[in-house]
Amino acid sequence: MMSSAFITDSDTSHCSGIANSTTCVPTVSLRSEFKLFGENSSLADWTTSAFMIGNMIGGSALSHMADRSGRRPAVMWSTLGLGFVGCLSALSPNVYVFSVMRCFQGAFFTGSSLIGWVLAYECISKSLRSYTTLIFGAMWVLGYCGLAPLAYLIHDWRWLMMASSAPALVLGILYVCTLPESFHYLVSKGDVQGTAKWMLTVEEYSSAILPFSAEKIIDDLRFAQKKHFSGEPSSGLSMLKELLDSKIFLLYTFVLAYLWSCDTFVYYGLSLFSTRLAGNRYVNYMLSGLVELPAYGIAPVLLDRCGRKPSVSIGHLLTGSAMFAYVFVPADQLALSLTFWMIGKFAISSCFINIFAYGSEVFPTSIRGLCIGICAVVSKIGGNLAPHVRLLEVIFPSFPTIFFAGLAFLAAALTLLLPETLNRPLPASVKDANSSRN
Repeated sequence: MMSSAFITDSDTSHCSGIANSTTCVPTVSLRSEFKLFGENSSLADWTTSAFMIGNMIGGSALSHMADRSGRRPAVMWSTLGLGFVGCLSALSPNVYVFSVMRCFQGAFFTGSSLIGWVLAYECISKSLRSYTTLIFGAMWVLGYCGLAPLAYLIHDWRWLMMASSAPALVLGILYVCTLPESFHYLVSKGDVQGTAKWMLTVEEYSSAILPFSAEKIIDDLRFAQKKHFSGEPSSGLSMLKELLDSKIFLLYTFVLAYLWSCDTFVYYGLSLFSTRLAGNRYVNYMLSGLVELPAYGIAPVLLDRCGRKPSVSIGHLLTGSAMFAYVFVPADQLALSLTFWMIGKFAISSCFINIFAYGSEVFPTSIRGLCIGICAVVSKIGGNLAPHVRLLEVIFPSFPTIFFAGLAFLAAALTLLLPETLNRPLPASVKDANSSRN
C-alpha cells in the first residue's frame, strides 16, 4: 500500500546524504517512466485511488465470503493474491494496466488485513483483545518503515514493487500450512468437529485439560439463541435484514463508517505526504512510521484503563488539535512544524488501530463481518481522496491541514454516540446484544 509514497515521485534522481546533495544516481519512478506530467500528472495519484477502489470491492465481497465460508479461506487466498498480483504489477506496460493491477491488489489487501484482524480477534480471550493491537501495530510499523530502506536502495519502481510484494507470497504459503479457522466462527456455525479440533490444539500447547467439551459450548450457544434463530443458514440478505431491523446498529454502523473514513483519509494523507516535508524524505517517512510504534504500545493500555469510547474520542481530539496548531507555526520553524505533524500522526495512528478493536466489539457475530465490511468499504472513500488532498491548496495553502483538523474534531464528537464495550463478551446476535445492553 505505502509504496505509493515513493513510486509516484516526480524525482528523476536519488541522492545519498541527509541534505539530498551528494552522489546522485538516476531514479525511475512510475511518473518519470510513463511521462505523467502536466495534464497527465493526476494519473499517478489515481493509481493509489485504484488501490482504494479495490479495497471497496474486496471489503464487500471478501467480508461476505468470510461470513459464509469462513475467515481462514478468505485470509489465506487474499494474502496469496496480494503477493502474486503485486509482483505481476511490476510488469505493467503502461499506467492503465498498473492501475488495474493495483485495484486487484487493493481488493486482496482488505481480505488479508481486515479479515485477518477479525480472525485473530475471535481466537483470543477478551482480557487479551486490546493487546492484539500492539502486535498488529508493531508488524504494520515494521513493514511501513522497511519500505524506506528498500526505496533508498532500489531506484526502479518495478523492482521496488517486486521486493515489497514478494513477502506476501511467502506469508500466504505459511498460512496454508499453519492458519486455523476462527474459534468464534466455528462455534457460531455449530461445527462440533472443528471446535473440538481447535480445543485439542489449545490443550496441546497449554498442557492443560479444558473443563468443557465442544458439544457443551455449542449446545449452550444454541440454547441461548433458540428463540432468536430459525436454524436456517444465514444468507447475505438475511444478515442485511437483521442489520436494517435494528436502528441502533444502523447508527453504530454509520458512526464507525465515518470514523474509519476520517482515520483513513487523515492517516494516509499524513503518511503519503510525509515525503514532501522539509528535510530528507526517507528519514521523514521513517519517522512518520516509527511514531506509530509508541501509539500502538499505548493503545492497549488506554483501552483497558480508560475504556474504548474515551480512548477513541480523545485520540481524535488530539489529532485535530495538533493539525490545527500546525497551521499557525511560522514557516521557518521546521522542527516545531514537524513535531506537530508527528503528534497528529501519533494520535491518528492510535485511533486507527483502536477502532479495529472497538468495531469488532460493537457488532454481534451474526453481522460482524457484514458491518465491518460496510465500514471498510465506506472508509475507502477517504482513502480514494487522500492522494488528491493537495488539490485543496488551491483554496489556500493551509486548507488541507485545516480540513484534517475539522474531520478529526467531528470524529471525536460522534464517538460519544457509541457504547462502551470494555470487558463485555462478544454477542452472538443482534438480540443478544440488545439484551446485554438492556
